Amino acid sequence: MTIDSLGMGGAEMMLVNLVNHLAPGIRSTIITLSDNNPLIAKLHRNNVEVIPIRRSCRYDLSPVRKIKKVLTERPAQAVLCFDLFDYFFVHLALKGIRQKVPRVMVGVHRTWPDNIKDYTQTFAYARLLRGRDLVIAMSANQADILSKIYMIPRSRFRLIPNGIDTDYFDPSKVAGDKARIRAELGISPDAFVILQVANFSKVKRHEDSIAAFKHLGEHGDIRTPMLVLVGNGDAKRKRALQDLVAKDNLEGRVVFWGTHDDLRPIYKMSDCFTLSSRTEAFSMAAIEAMAMGLPCVITDVGGAREMLRDGIDGYLVPAFQPCNLAQAWLDVYENQATFDPVAIRQHVVENFSIAQCVHEYELLLG
Repeated sequence: MTIDSLGMGGAEMMLVNLVNHLAPGIRSTIITLSDNNPLIAKLHRNNVEVIPIRRSCRYDLSPVRKIKKVLTERPAQAVLCFDLFDYFFVHLALKGIRQKVPRVMVGVHRTWPDNIKDYTQTFAYARLLRGRDLVIAMSANQADILSKIYMIPRSRFRLIPNGIDTDYFDPSKVAGDKARIRAELGISPDAFVILQVANFSKVKRHEDSIAAFKHLGEHGDIRTPMLVLVGNGDAKRKRALQDLVAKDNLEGRVVFWGTHDDLRPIYKMSDCFTLSSRTEAFSMAAIEAMAMGLPCVITDVGGAREMLRDGIDGYLVPAFQPCNLAQAWLDVYENQATFDPVAIRQHVVENFSIAQCVHEYELLLG
């Protein structure tokens, strides 16, 4: 398997979950194109090897030679790349290999490009796909979009939604009830806590959540709302968001909680999960929150509509519409009794467990 890095992120966590739950007889080698890999600590299988390859810059091609060496010395049945960028390196490494060339699969965990440069490069990488290579999408909507904008034949795609460990993300296995956890965290028992778990990148549109929260305070009927932002990433962007919170006089009500090794207590003490992203593939954080029984308000992008049953598990709202986001939060607040945590969790258990996800990957891996 190849990935840009094992840093904190949804795609990276998906790879870790996948490797940890593969059948014992499957030996895995993970090649990362970085030496900054904090998620290595979460790998707990004995028959997995991680090979970090340091690059001098993003387009340093020296990893190609090292990847070729690994594939020559340890012939693989299949190679799973976690982006078309990583596929580019694997494609070059496979040239000239004399033994049987492994099947290559590309799991794409982004939908829309960040800018025209990103689009042009990804379009070029997609042109390298060979006859047997497959593209794995997290949702049908994502596959449709990727097929259209990058001109990849729809027949190349296989659909495997992300999965989570539903035995781990189980509210019954988290010590303490909501009131006790809030007391330990210094949260008022009367607060209506809206939780957003997302790295501080532009695509996550935290500014829309902040604007929605301001609108909620001006026009809503929630007496003690609180917006908790959990994540890491771009430090400069985080500071800009903190400045925005200060400018709008929302300090103390909009709080930044950094990252946590165990998010389950934070999910359990919250009342509503939210995402304001302008693009997503298939949010790991959202299905984690649903597995913990939380109603969700998320933007209707990527695989959201295939993940969340609108009006049952929460609400879907248009991206870039803070007023709609605020209204949906208010609707969750006013209709809390109508959202059944057990039913929300069961929906994830039946459709998005890591066991189902791994089974689909194992079928492709042969």
